[in-house]
Amino acid sequence: MSVPLINCDLFESDLPMDNPKMDDVNSRATDSNTPKKLGKQTTSKTHGPQNETPKKRGRPKKVKDGLDSSHVEIPETSTVIVESGAGINPDVNVDTNSEPEKSKPSIDLSTAIDPTQDGIKQSIDLFDKSDKRKSQATLLIEIGQLNALFHCQNKNGYTCIAGKAVMALKSSGYKEYLSHEVFKLTGIGCNRNAITDALDTLESIAKFNNPMHDVYMRVANLDSTIYIDLGCPDWRVIQITQDGWQVLNKSPVKFVRKQGATALPEPTKDGDITLLNQYLNVDPQQMPLVIGWLLCALAGVKPYPILILQGEQGTGKSTTSRALRALSDSSAVPLRSPPKDVRDLLVSASNNHVVVLDNLSGLSAEMSDCLCRLSTGGGIDLRALYTDNEQVLIDIQRPVLINGIDDVANRQDLAERALIVHLPVIGGDNRKSERQFWKEFDTDKPRILGALLDLIAVGLKHRDTVKLPYKPRMADVAQWVLACEQGLTYSGGFMSAHEKNQYEAIEQGLDSSPVGSAIMELMDREDNWIGTPTELLDTLALIAGDRQTRSKSWVQSPKGLSNAIKRLTPSLRKMGITIEESRTNKSRLYKLCKVGFYPSQPSPTVTDSHSLQTARGDAVTDRVTDSDRVTDNIETVTDRIIDAKSLEATLFIASKGVVTDSDGCDTYKPTLHNEGIKLNHTLIPDTDTSPAQNILRL
Repeated sequence: MSVPLINCDLFESDLPMDNPKMDDVNSRATDSNTPKKLGKQTTSKTHGPQNETPKKRGRPKKVKDGLDSSHVEIPETSTVIVESGAGINPDVNVDTNSEPEKSKPSIDLSTAIDPTQDGIKQSIDLFDKSDKRKSQATLLIEIGQLNALFHCQNKNGYTCIAGKAVMALKSSGYKEYLSHEVFKLTGIGCNRNAITDALDTLESIAKFNNPMHDVYMRVANLDSTIYIDLGCPDWRVIQITQDGWQVLNKSPVKFVRKQGATALPEPTKDGDITLLNQYLNVDPQQMPLVIGWLLCALAGVKPYPILILQGEQGTGKSTTSRALRALSDSSAVPLRSPPKDVRDLLVSASNNHVVVLDNLSGLSAEMSDCLCRLSTGGGIDLRALYTDNEQVLIDIQRPVLINGIDDVANRQDLAERALIVHLPVIGGDNRKSERQFWKEFDTDKPRILGALLDLIAVGLKHRDTVKLPYKPRMADVAQWVLACEQGLTYSGGFMSAHEKNQYEAIEQGLDSSPVGSAIMELMDREDNWIGTPTELLDTLALIAGDRQTRSKSWVQSPKGLSNAIKRLTPSLRKMGITIEESRTNKSRLYKLCKVGFYPSQPSPTVTDSHSLQTARGDAVTDRVTDSDRVTDNIETVTDRIIDAKSLEATLFIASKGVVTDSDGCDTYKPTLHNEGIKLNHTLIPDTDTSPAQNILRL
């Protein structure tokens, strides 16, 4: 039985594939005396009646290196016979008188098609109802609709593949997935136009025809329940409630993974948080700060604190950063170089749950403000690509980890959001090789992560019952960590370390500011000062000296001084110095007054019922030592006060922050803790001192 020779040099869509009718192509071609056409297909020149010449339909399309990309799959039971003798099926009669145009090998696509794709083959028909081959864009759309489509709050389209893997429709990973599926289905690749058209269609279907779901990266905090993406290939997640934690095979929430994300260690129930001391070069007094940062990063408690690791060369800053990253957001590239601008930082934050900046030498004002936005929430709007009036909104909130030698938290807004940890020098006897360190750490990682999950479960149970003695800037962070500490043998370690850390950061920030250090020196000399901005600038310039005033960091005008004072006022207030601005008919006045100062104190202990035994430790002051000094702050009028109104204003300022007990003894109220707190004052008399030297118990 002779079989017609099929010419591979056909027009686009000439040769149908995977069509059930193709099984009888050879038999139907020989049963008739007249050759039949299959769509646009023509018979070979060497077959058919000799008196009939096939109709020419234009110049045939040449095939290079096998099949043309416009062809679709040929059934696995068929064999493509090319025009040359090479690769010809011996079971087929071939007219050797035909003149070959070009030698091409035979093509068998059975090895290029994944046999596991039977489900898609059965679901996707390569031909429409009229037996016309579907375009590649149509096939891509149908493949995309086999999985659930949805959109997020920002109206970005997503798909959930096999009920687990979540991908953004416009991501490069999903483009590769679609192209691969089409190749496995048809044996050929996709052209760019078809992929672009298909993705635009799928995006619109996800936005307008499908529901909205929240999309998370690594951590999903749903208030009473927390989910953590393990990052493993089977998309398992950790579920944490106040009753404990467990690993789920299927996630109830939508997690998306970015490039470079790797798996967290498999947690175990025999957790031990003390193992961290073996791998982190951190002083024991500051270890609660590091554990607190880990608890916030893993639980998704916002606003996120910024952890800053500082130390000289050889203190293990990068190694400590890698270890912390492996426990919170494991990545193939755990450490990143400092970004060049704000956009690069936001791009890194949008693709990582934890932002790690390694070996940072300094921070510009713009970069410092951007880190603050990452901590408390904020974003940027960018012009959409290839558009004039469309924008892309990016709102990101991420945990941040920074390490470096220099003091980078010089601006007070960043210092108040930061947990600054100073790493000690590692002695030669305590050093380990990289191989030994990571081998031991990988062994203990599951137990460390299990201990952190246990603390998070305790935090969910007690976060609404613990009470803070005062509320610092990051009050949510302090309350969360204090609740988690109920699962430890000690309680209040974070609050004590955090308060001391904040005090040191304030001192560091004021010392790094020429204006701030000059104001501190001025108020060491005087208890009260009042004058115009110009007079204050001249006074501070005399104190700072020529070297400071000639530097670029020194303010050059009263307006610049006003901006600097606005930034320094919160820190100066916590150091016992108030600055207020007032206006008269002729001028503007600054009023500076020294009202007292309280250093950091140990955090109070918490009972089992999570109520405070003591609201505050002993409050002492090194700036106010007797009642005469206090009286001077309130009653003494400086030479600058020239009328009754100025006297009244100065008395008002001097009296702020002062607490008077029932005996008339004036003592100072801690300015660090005076917001939103009801204080019960009890004067504890000291028989060896005068009433003015008694210590105030809060």
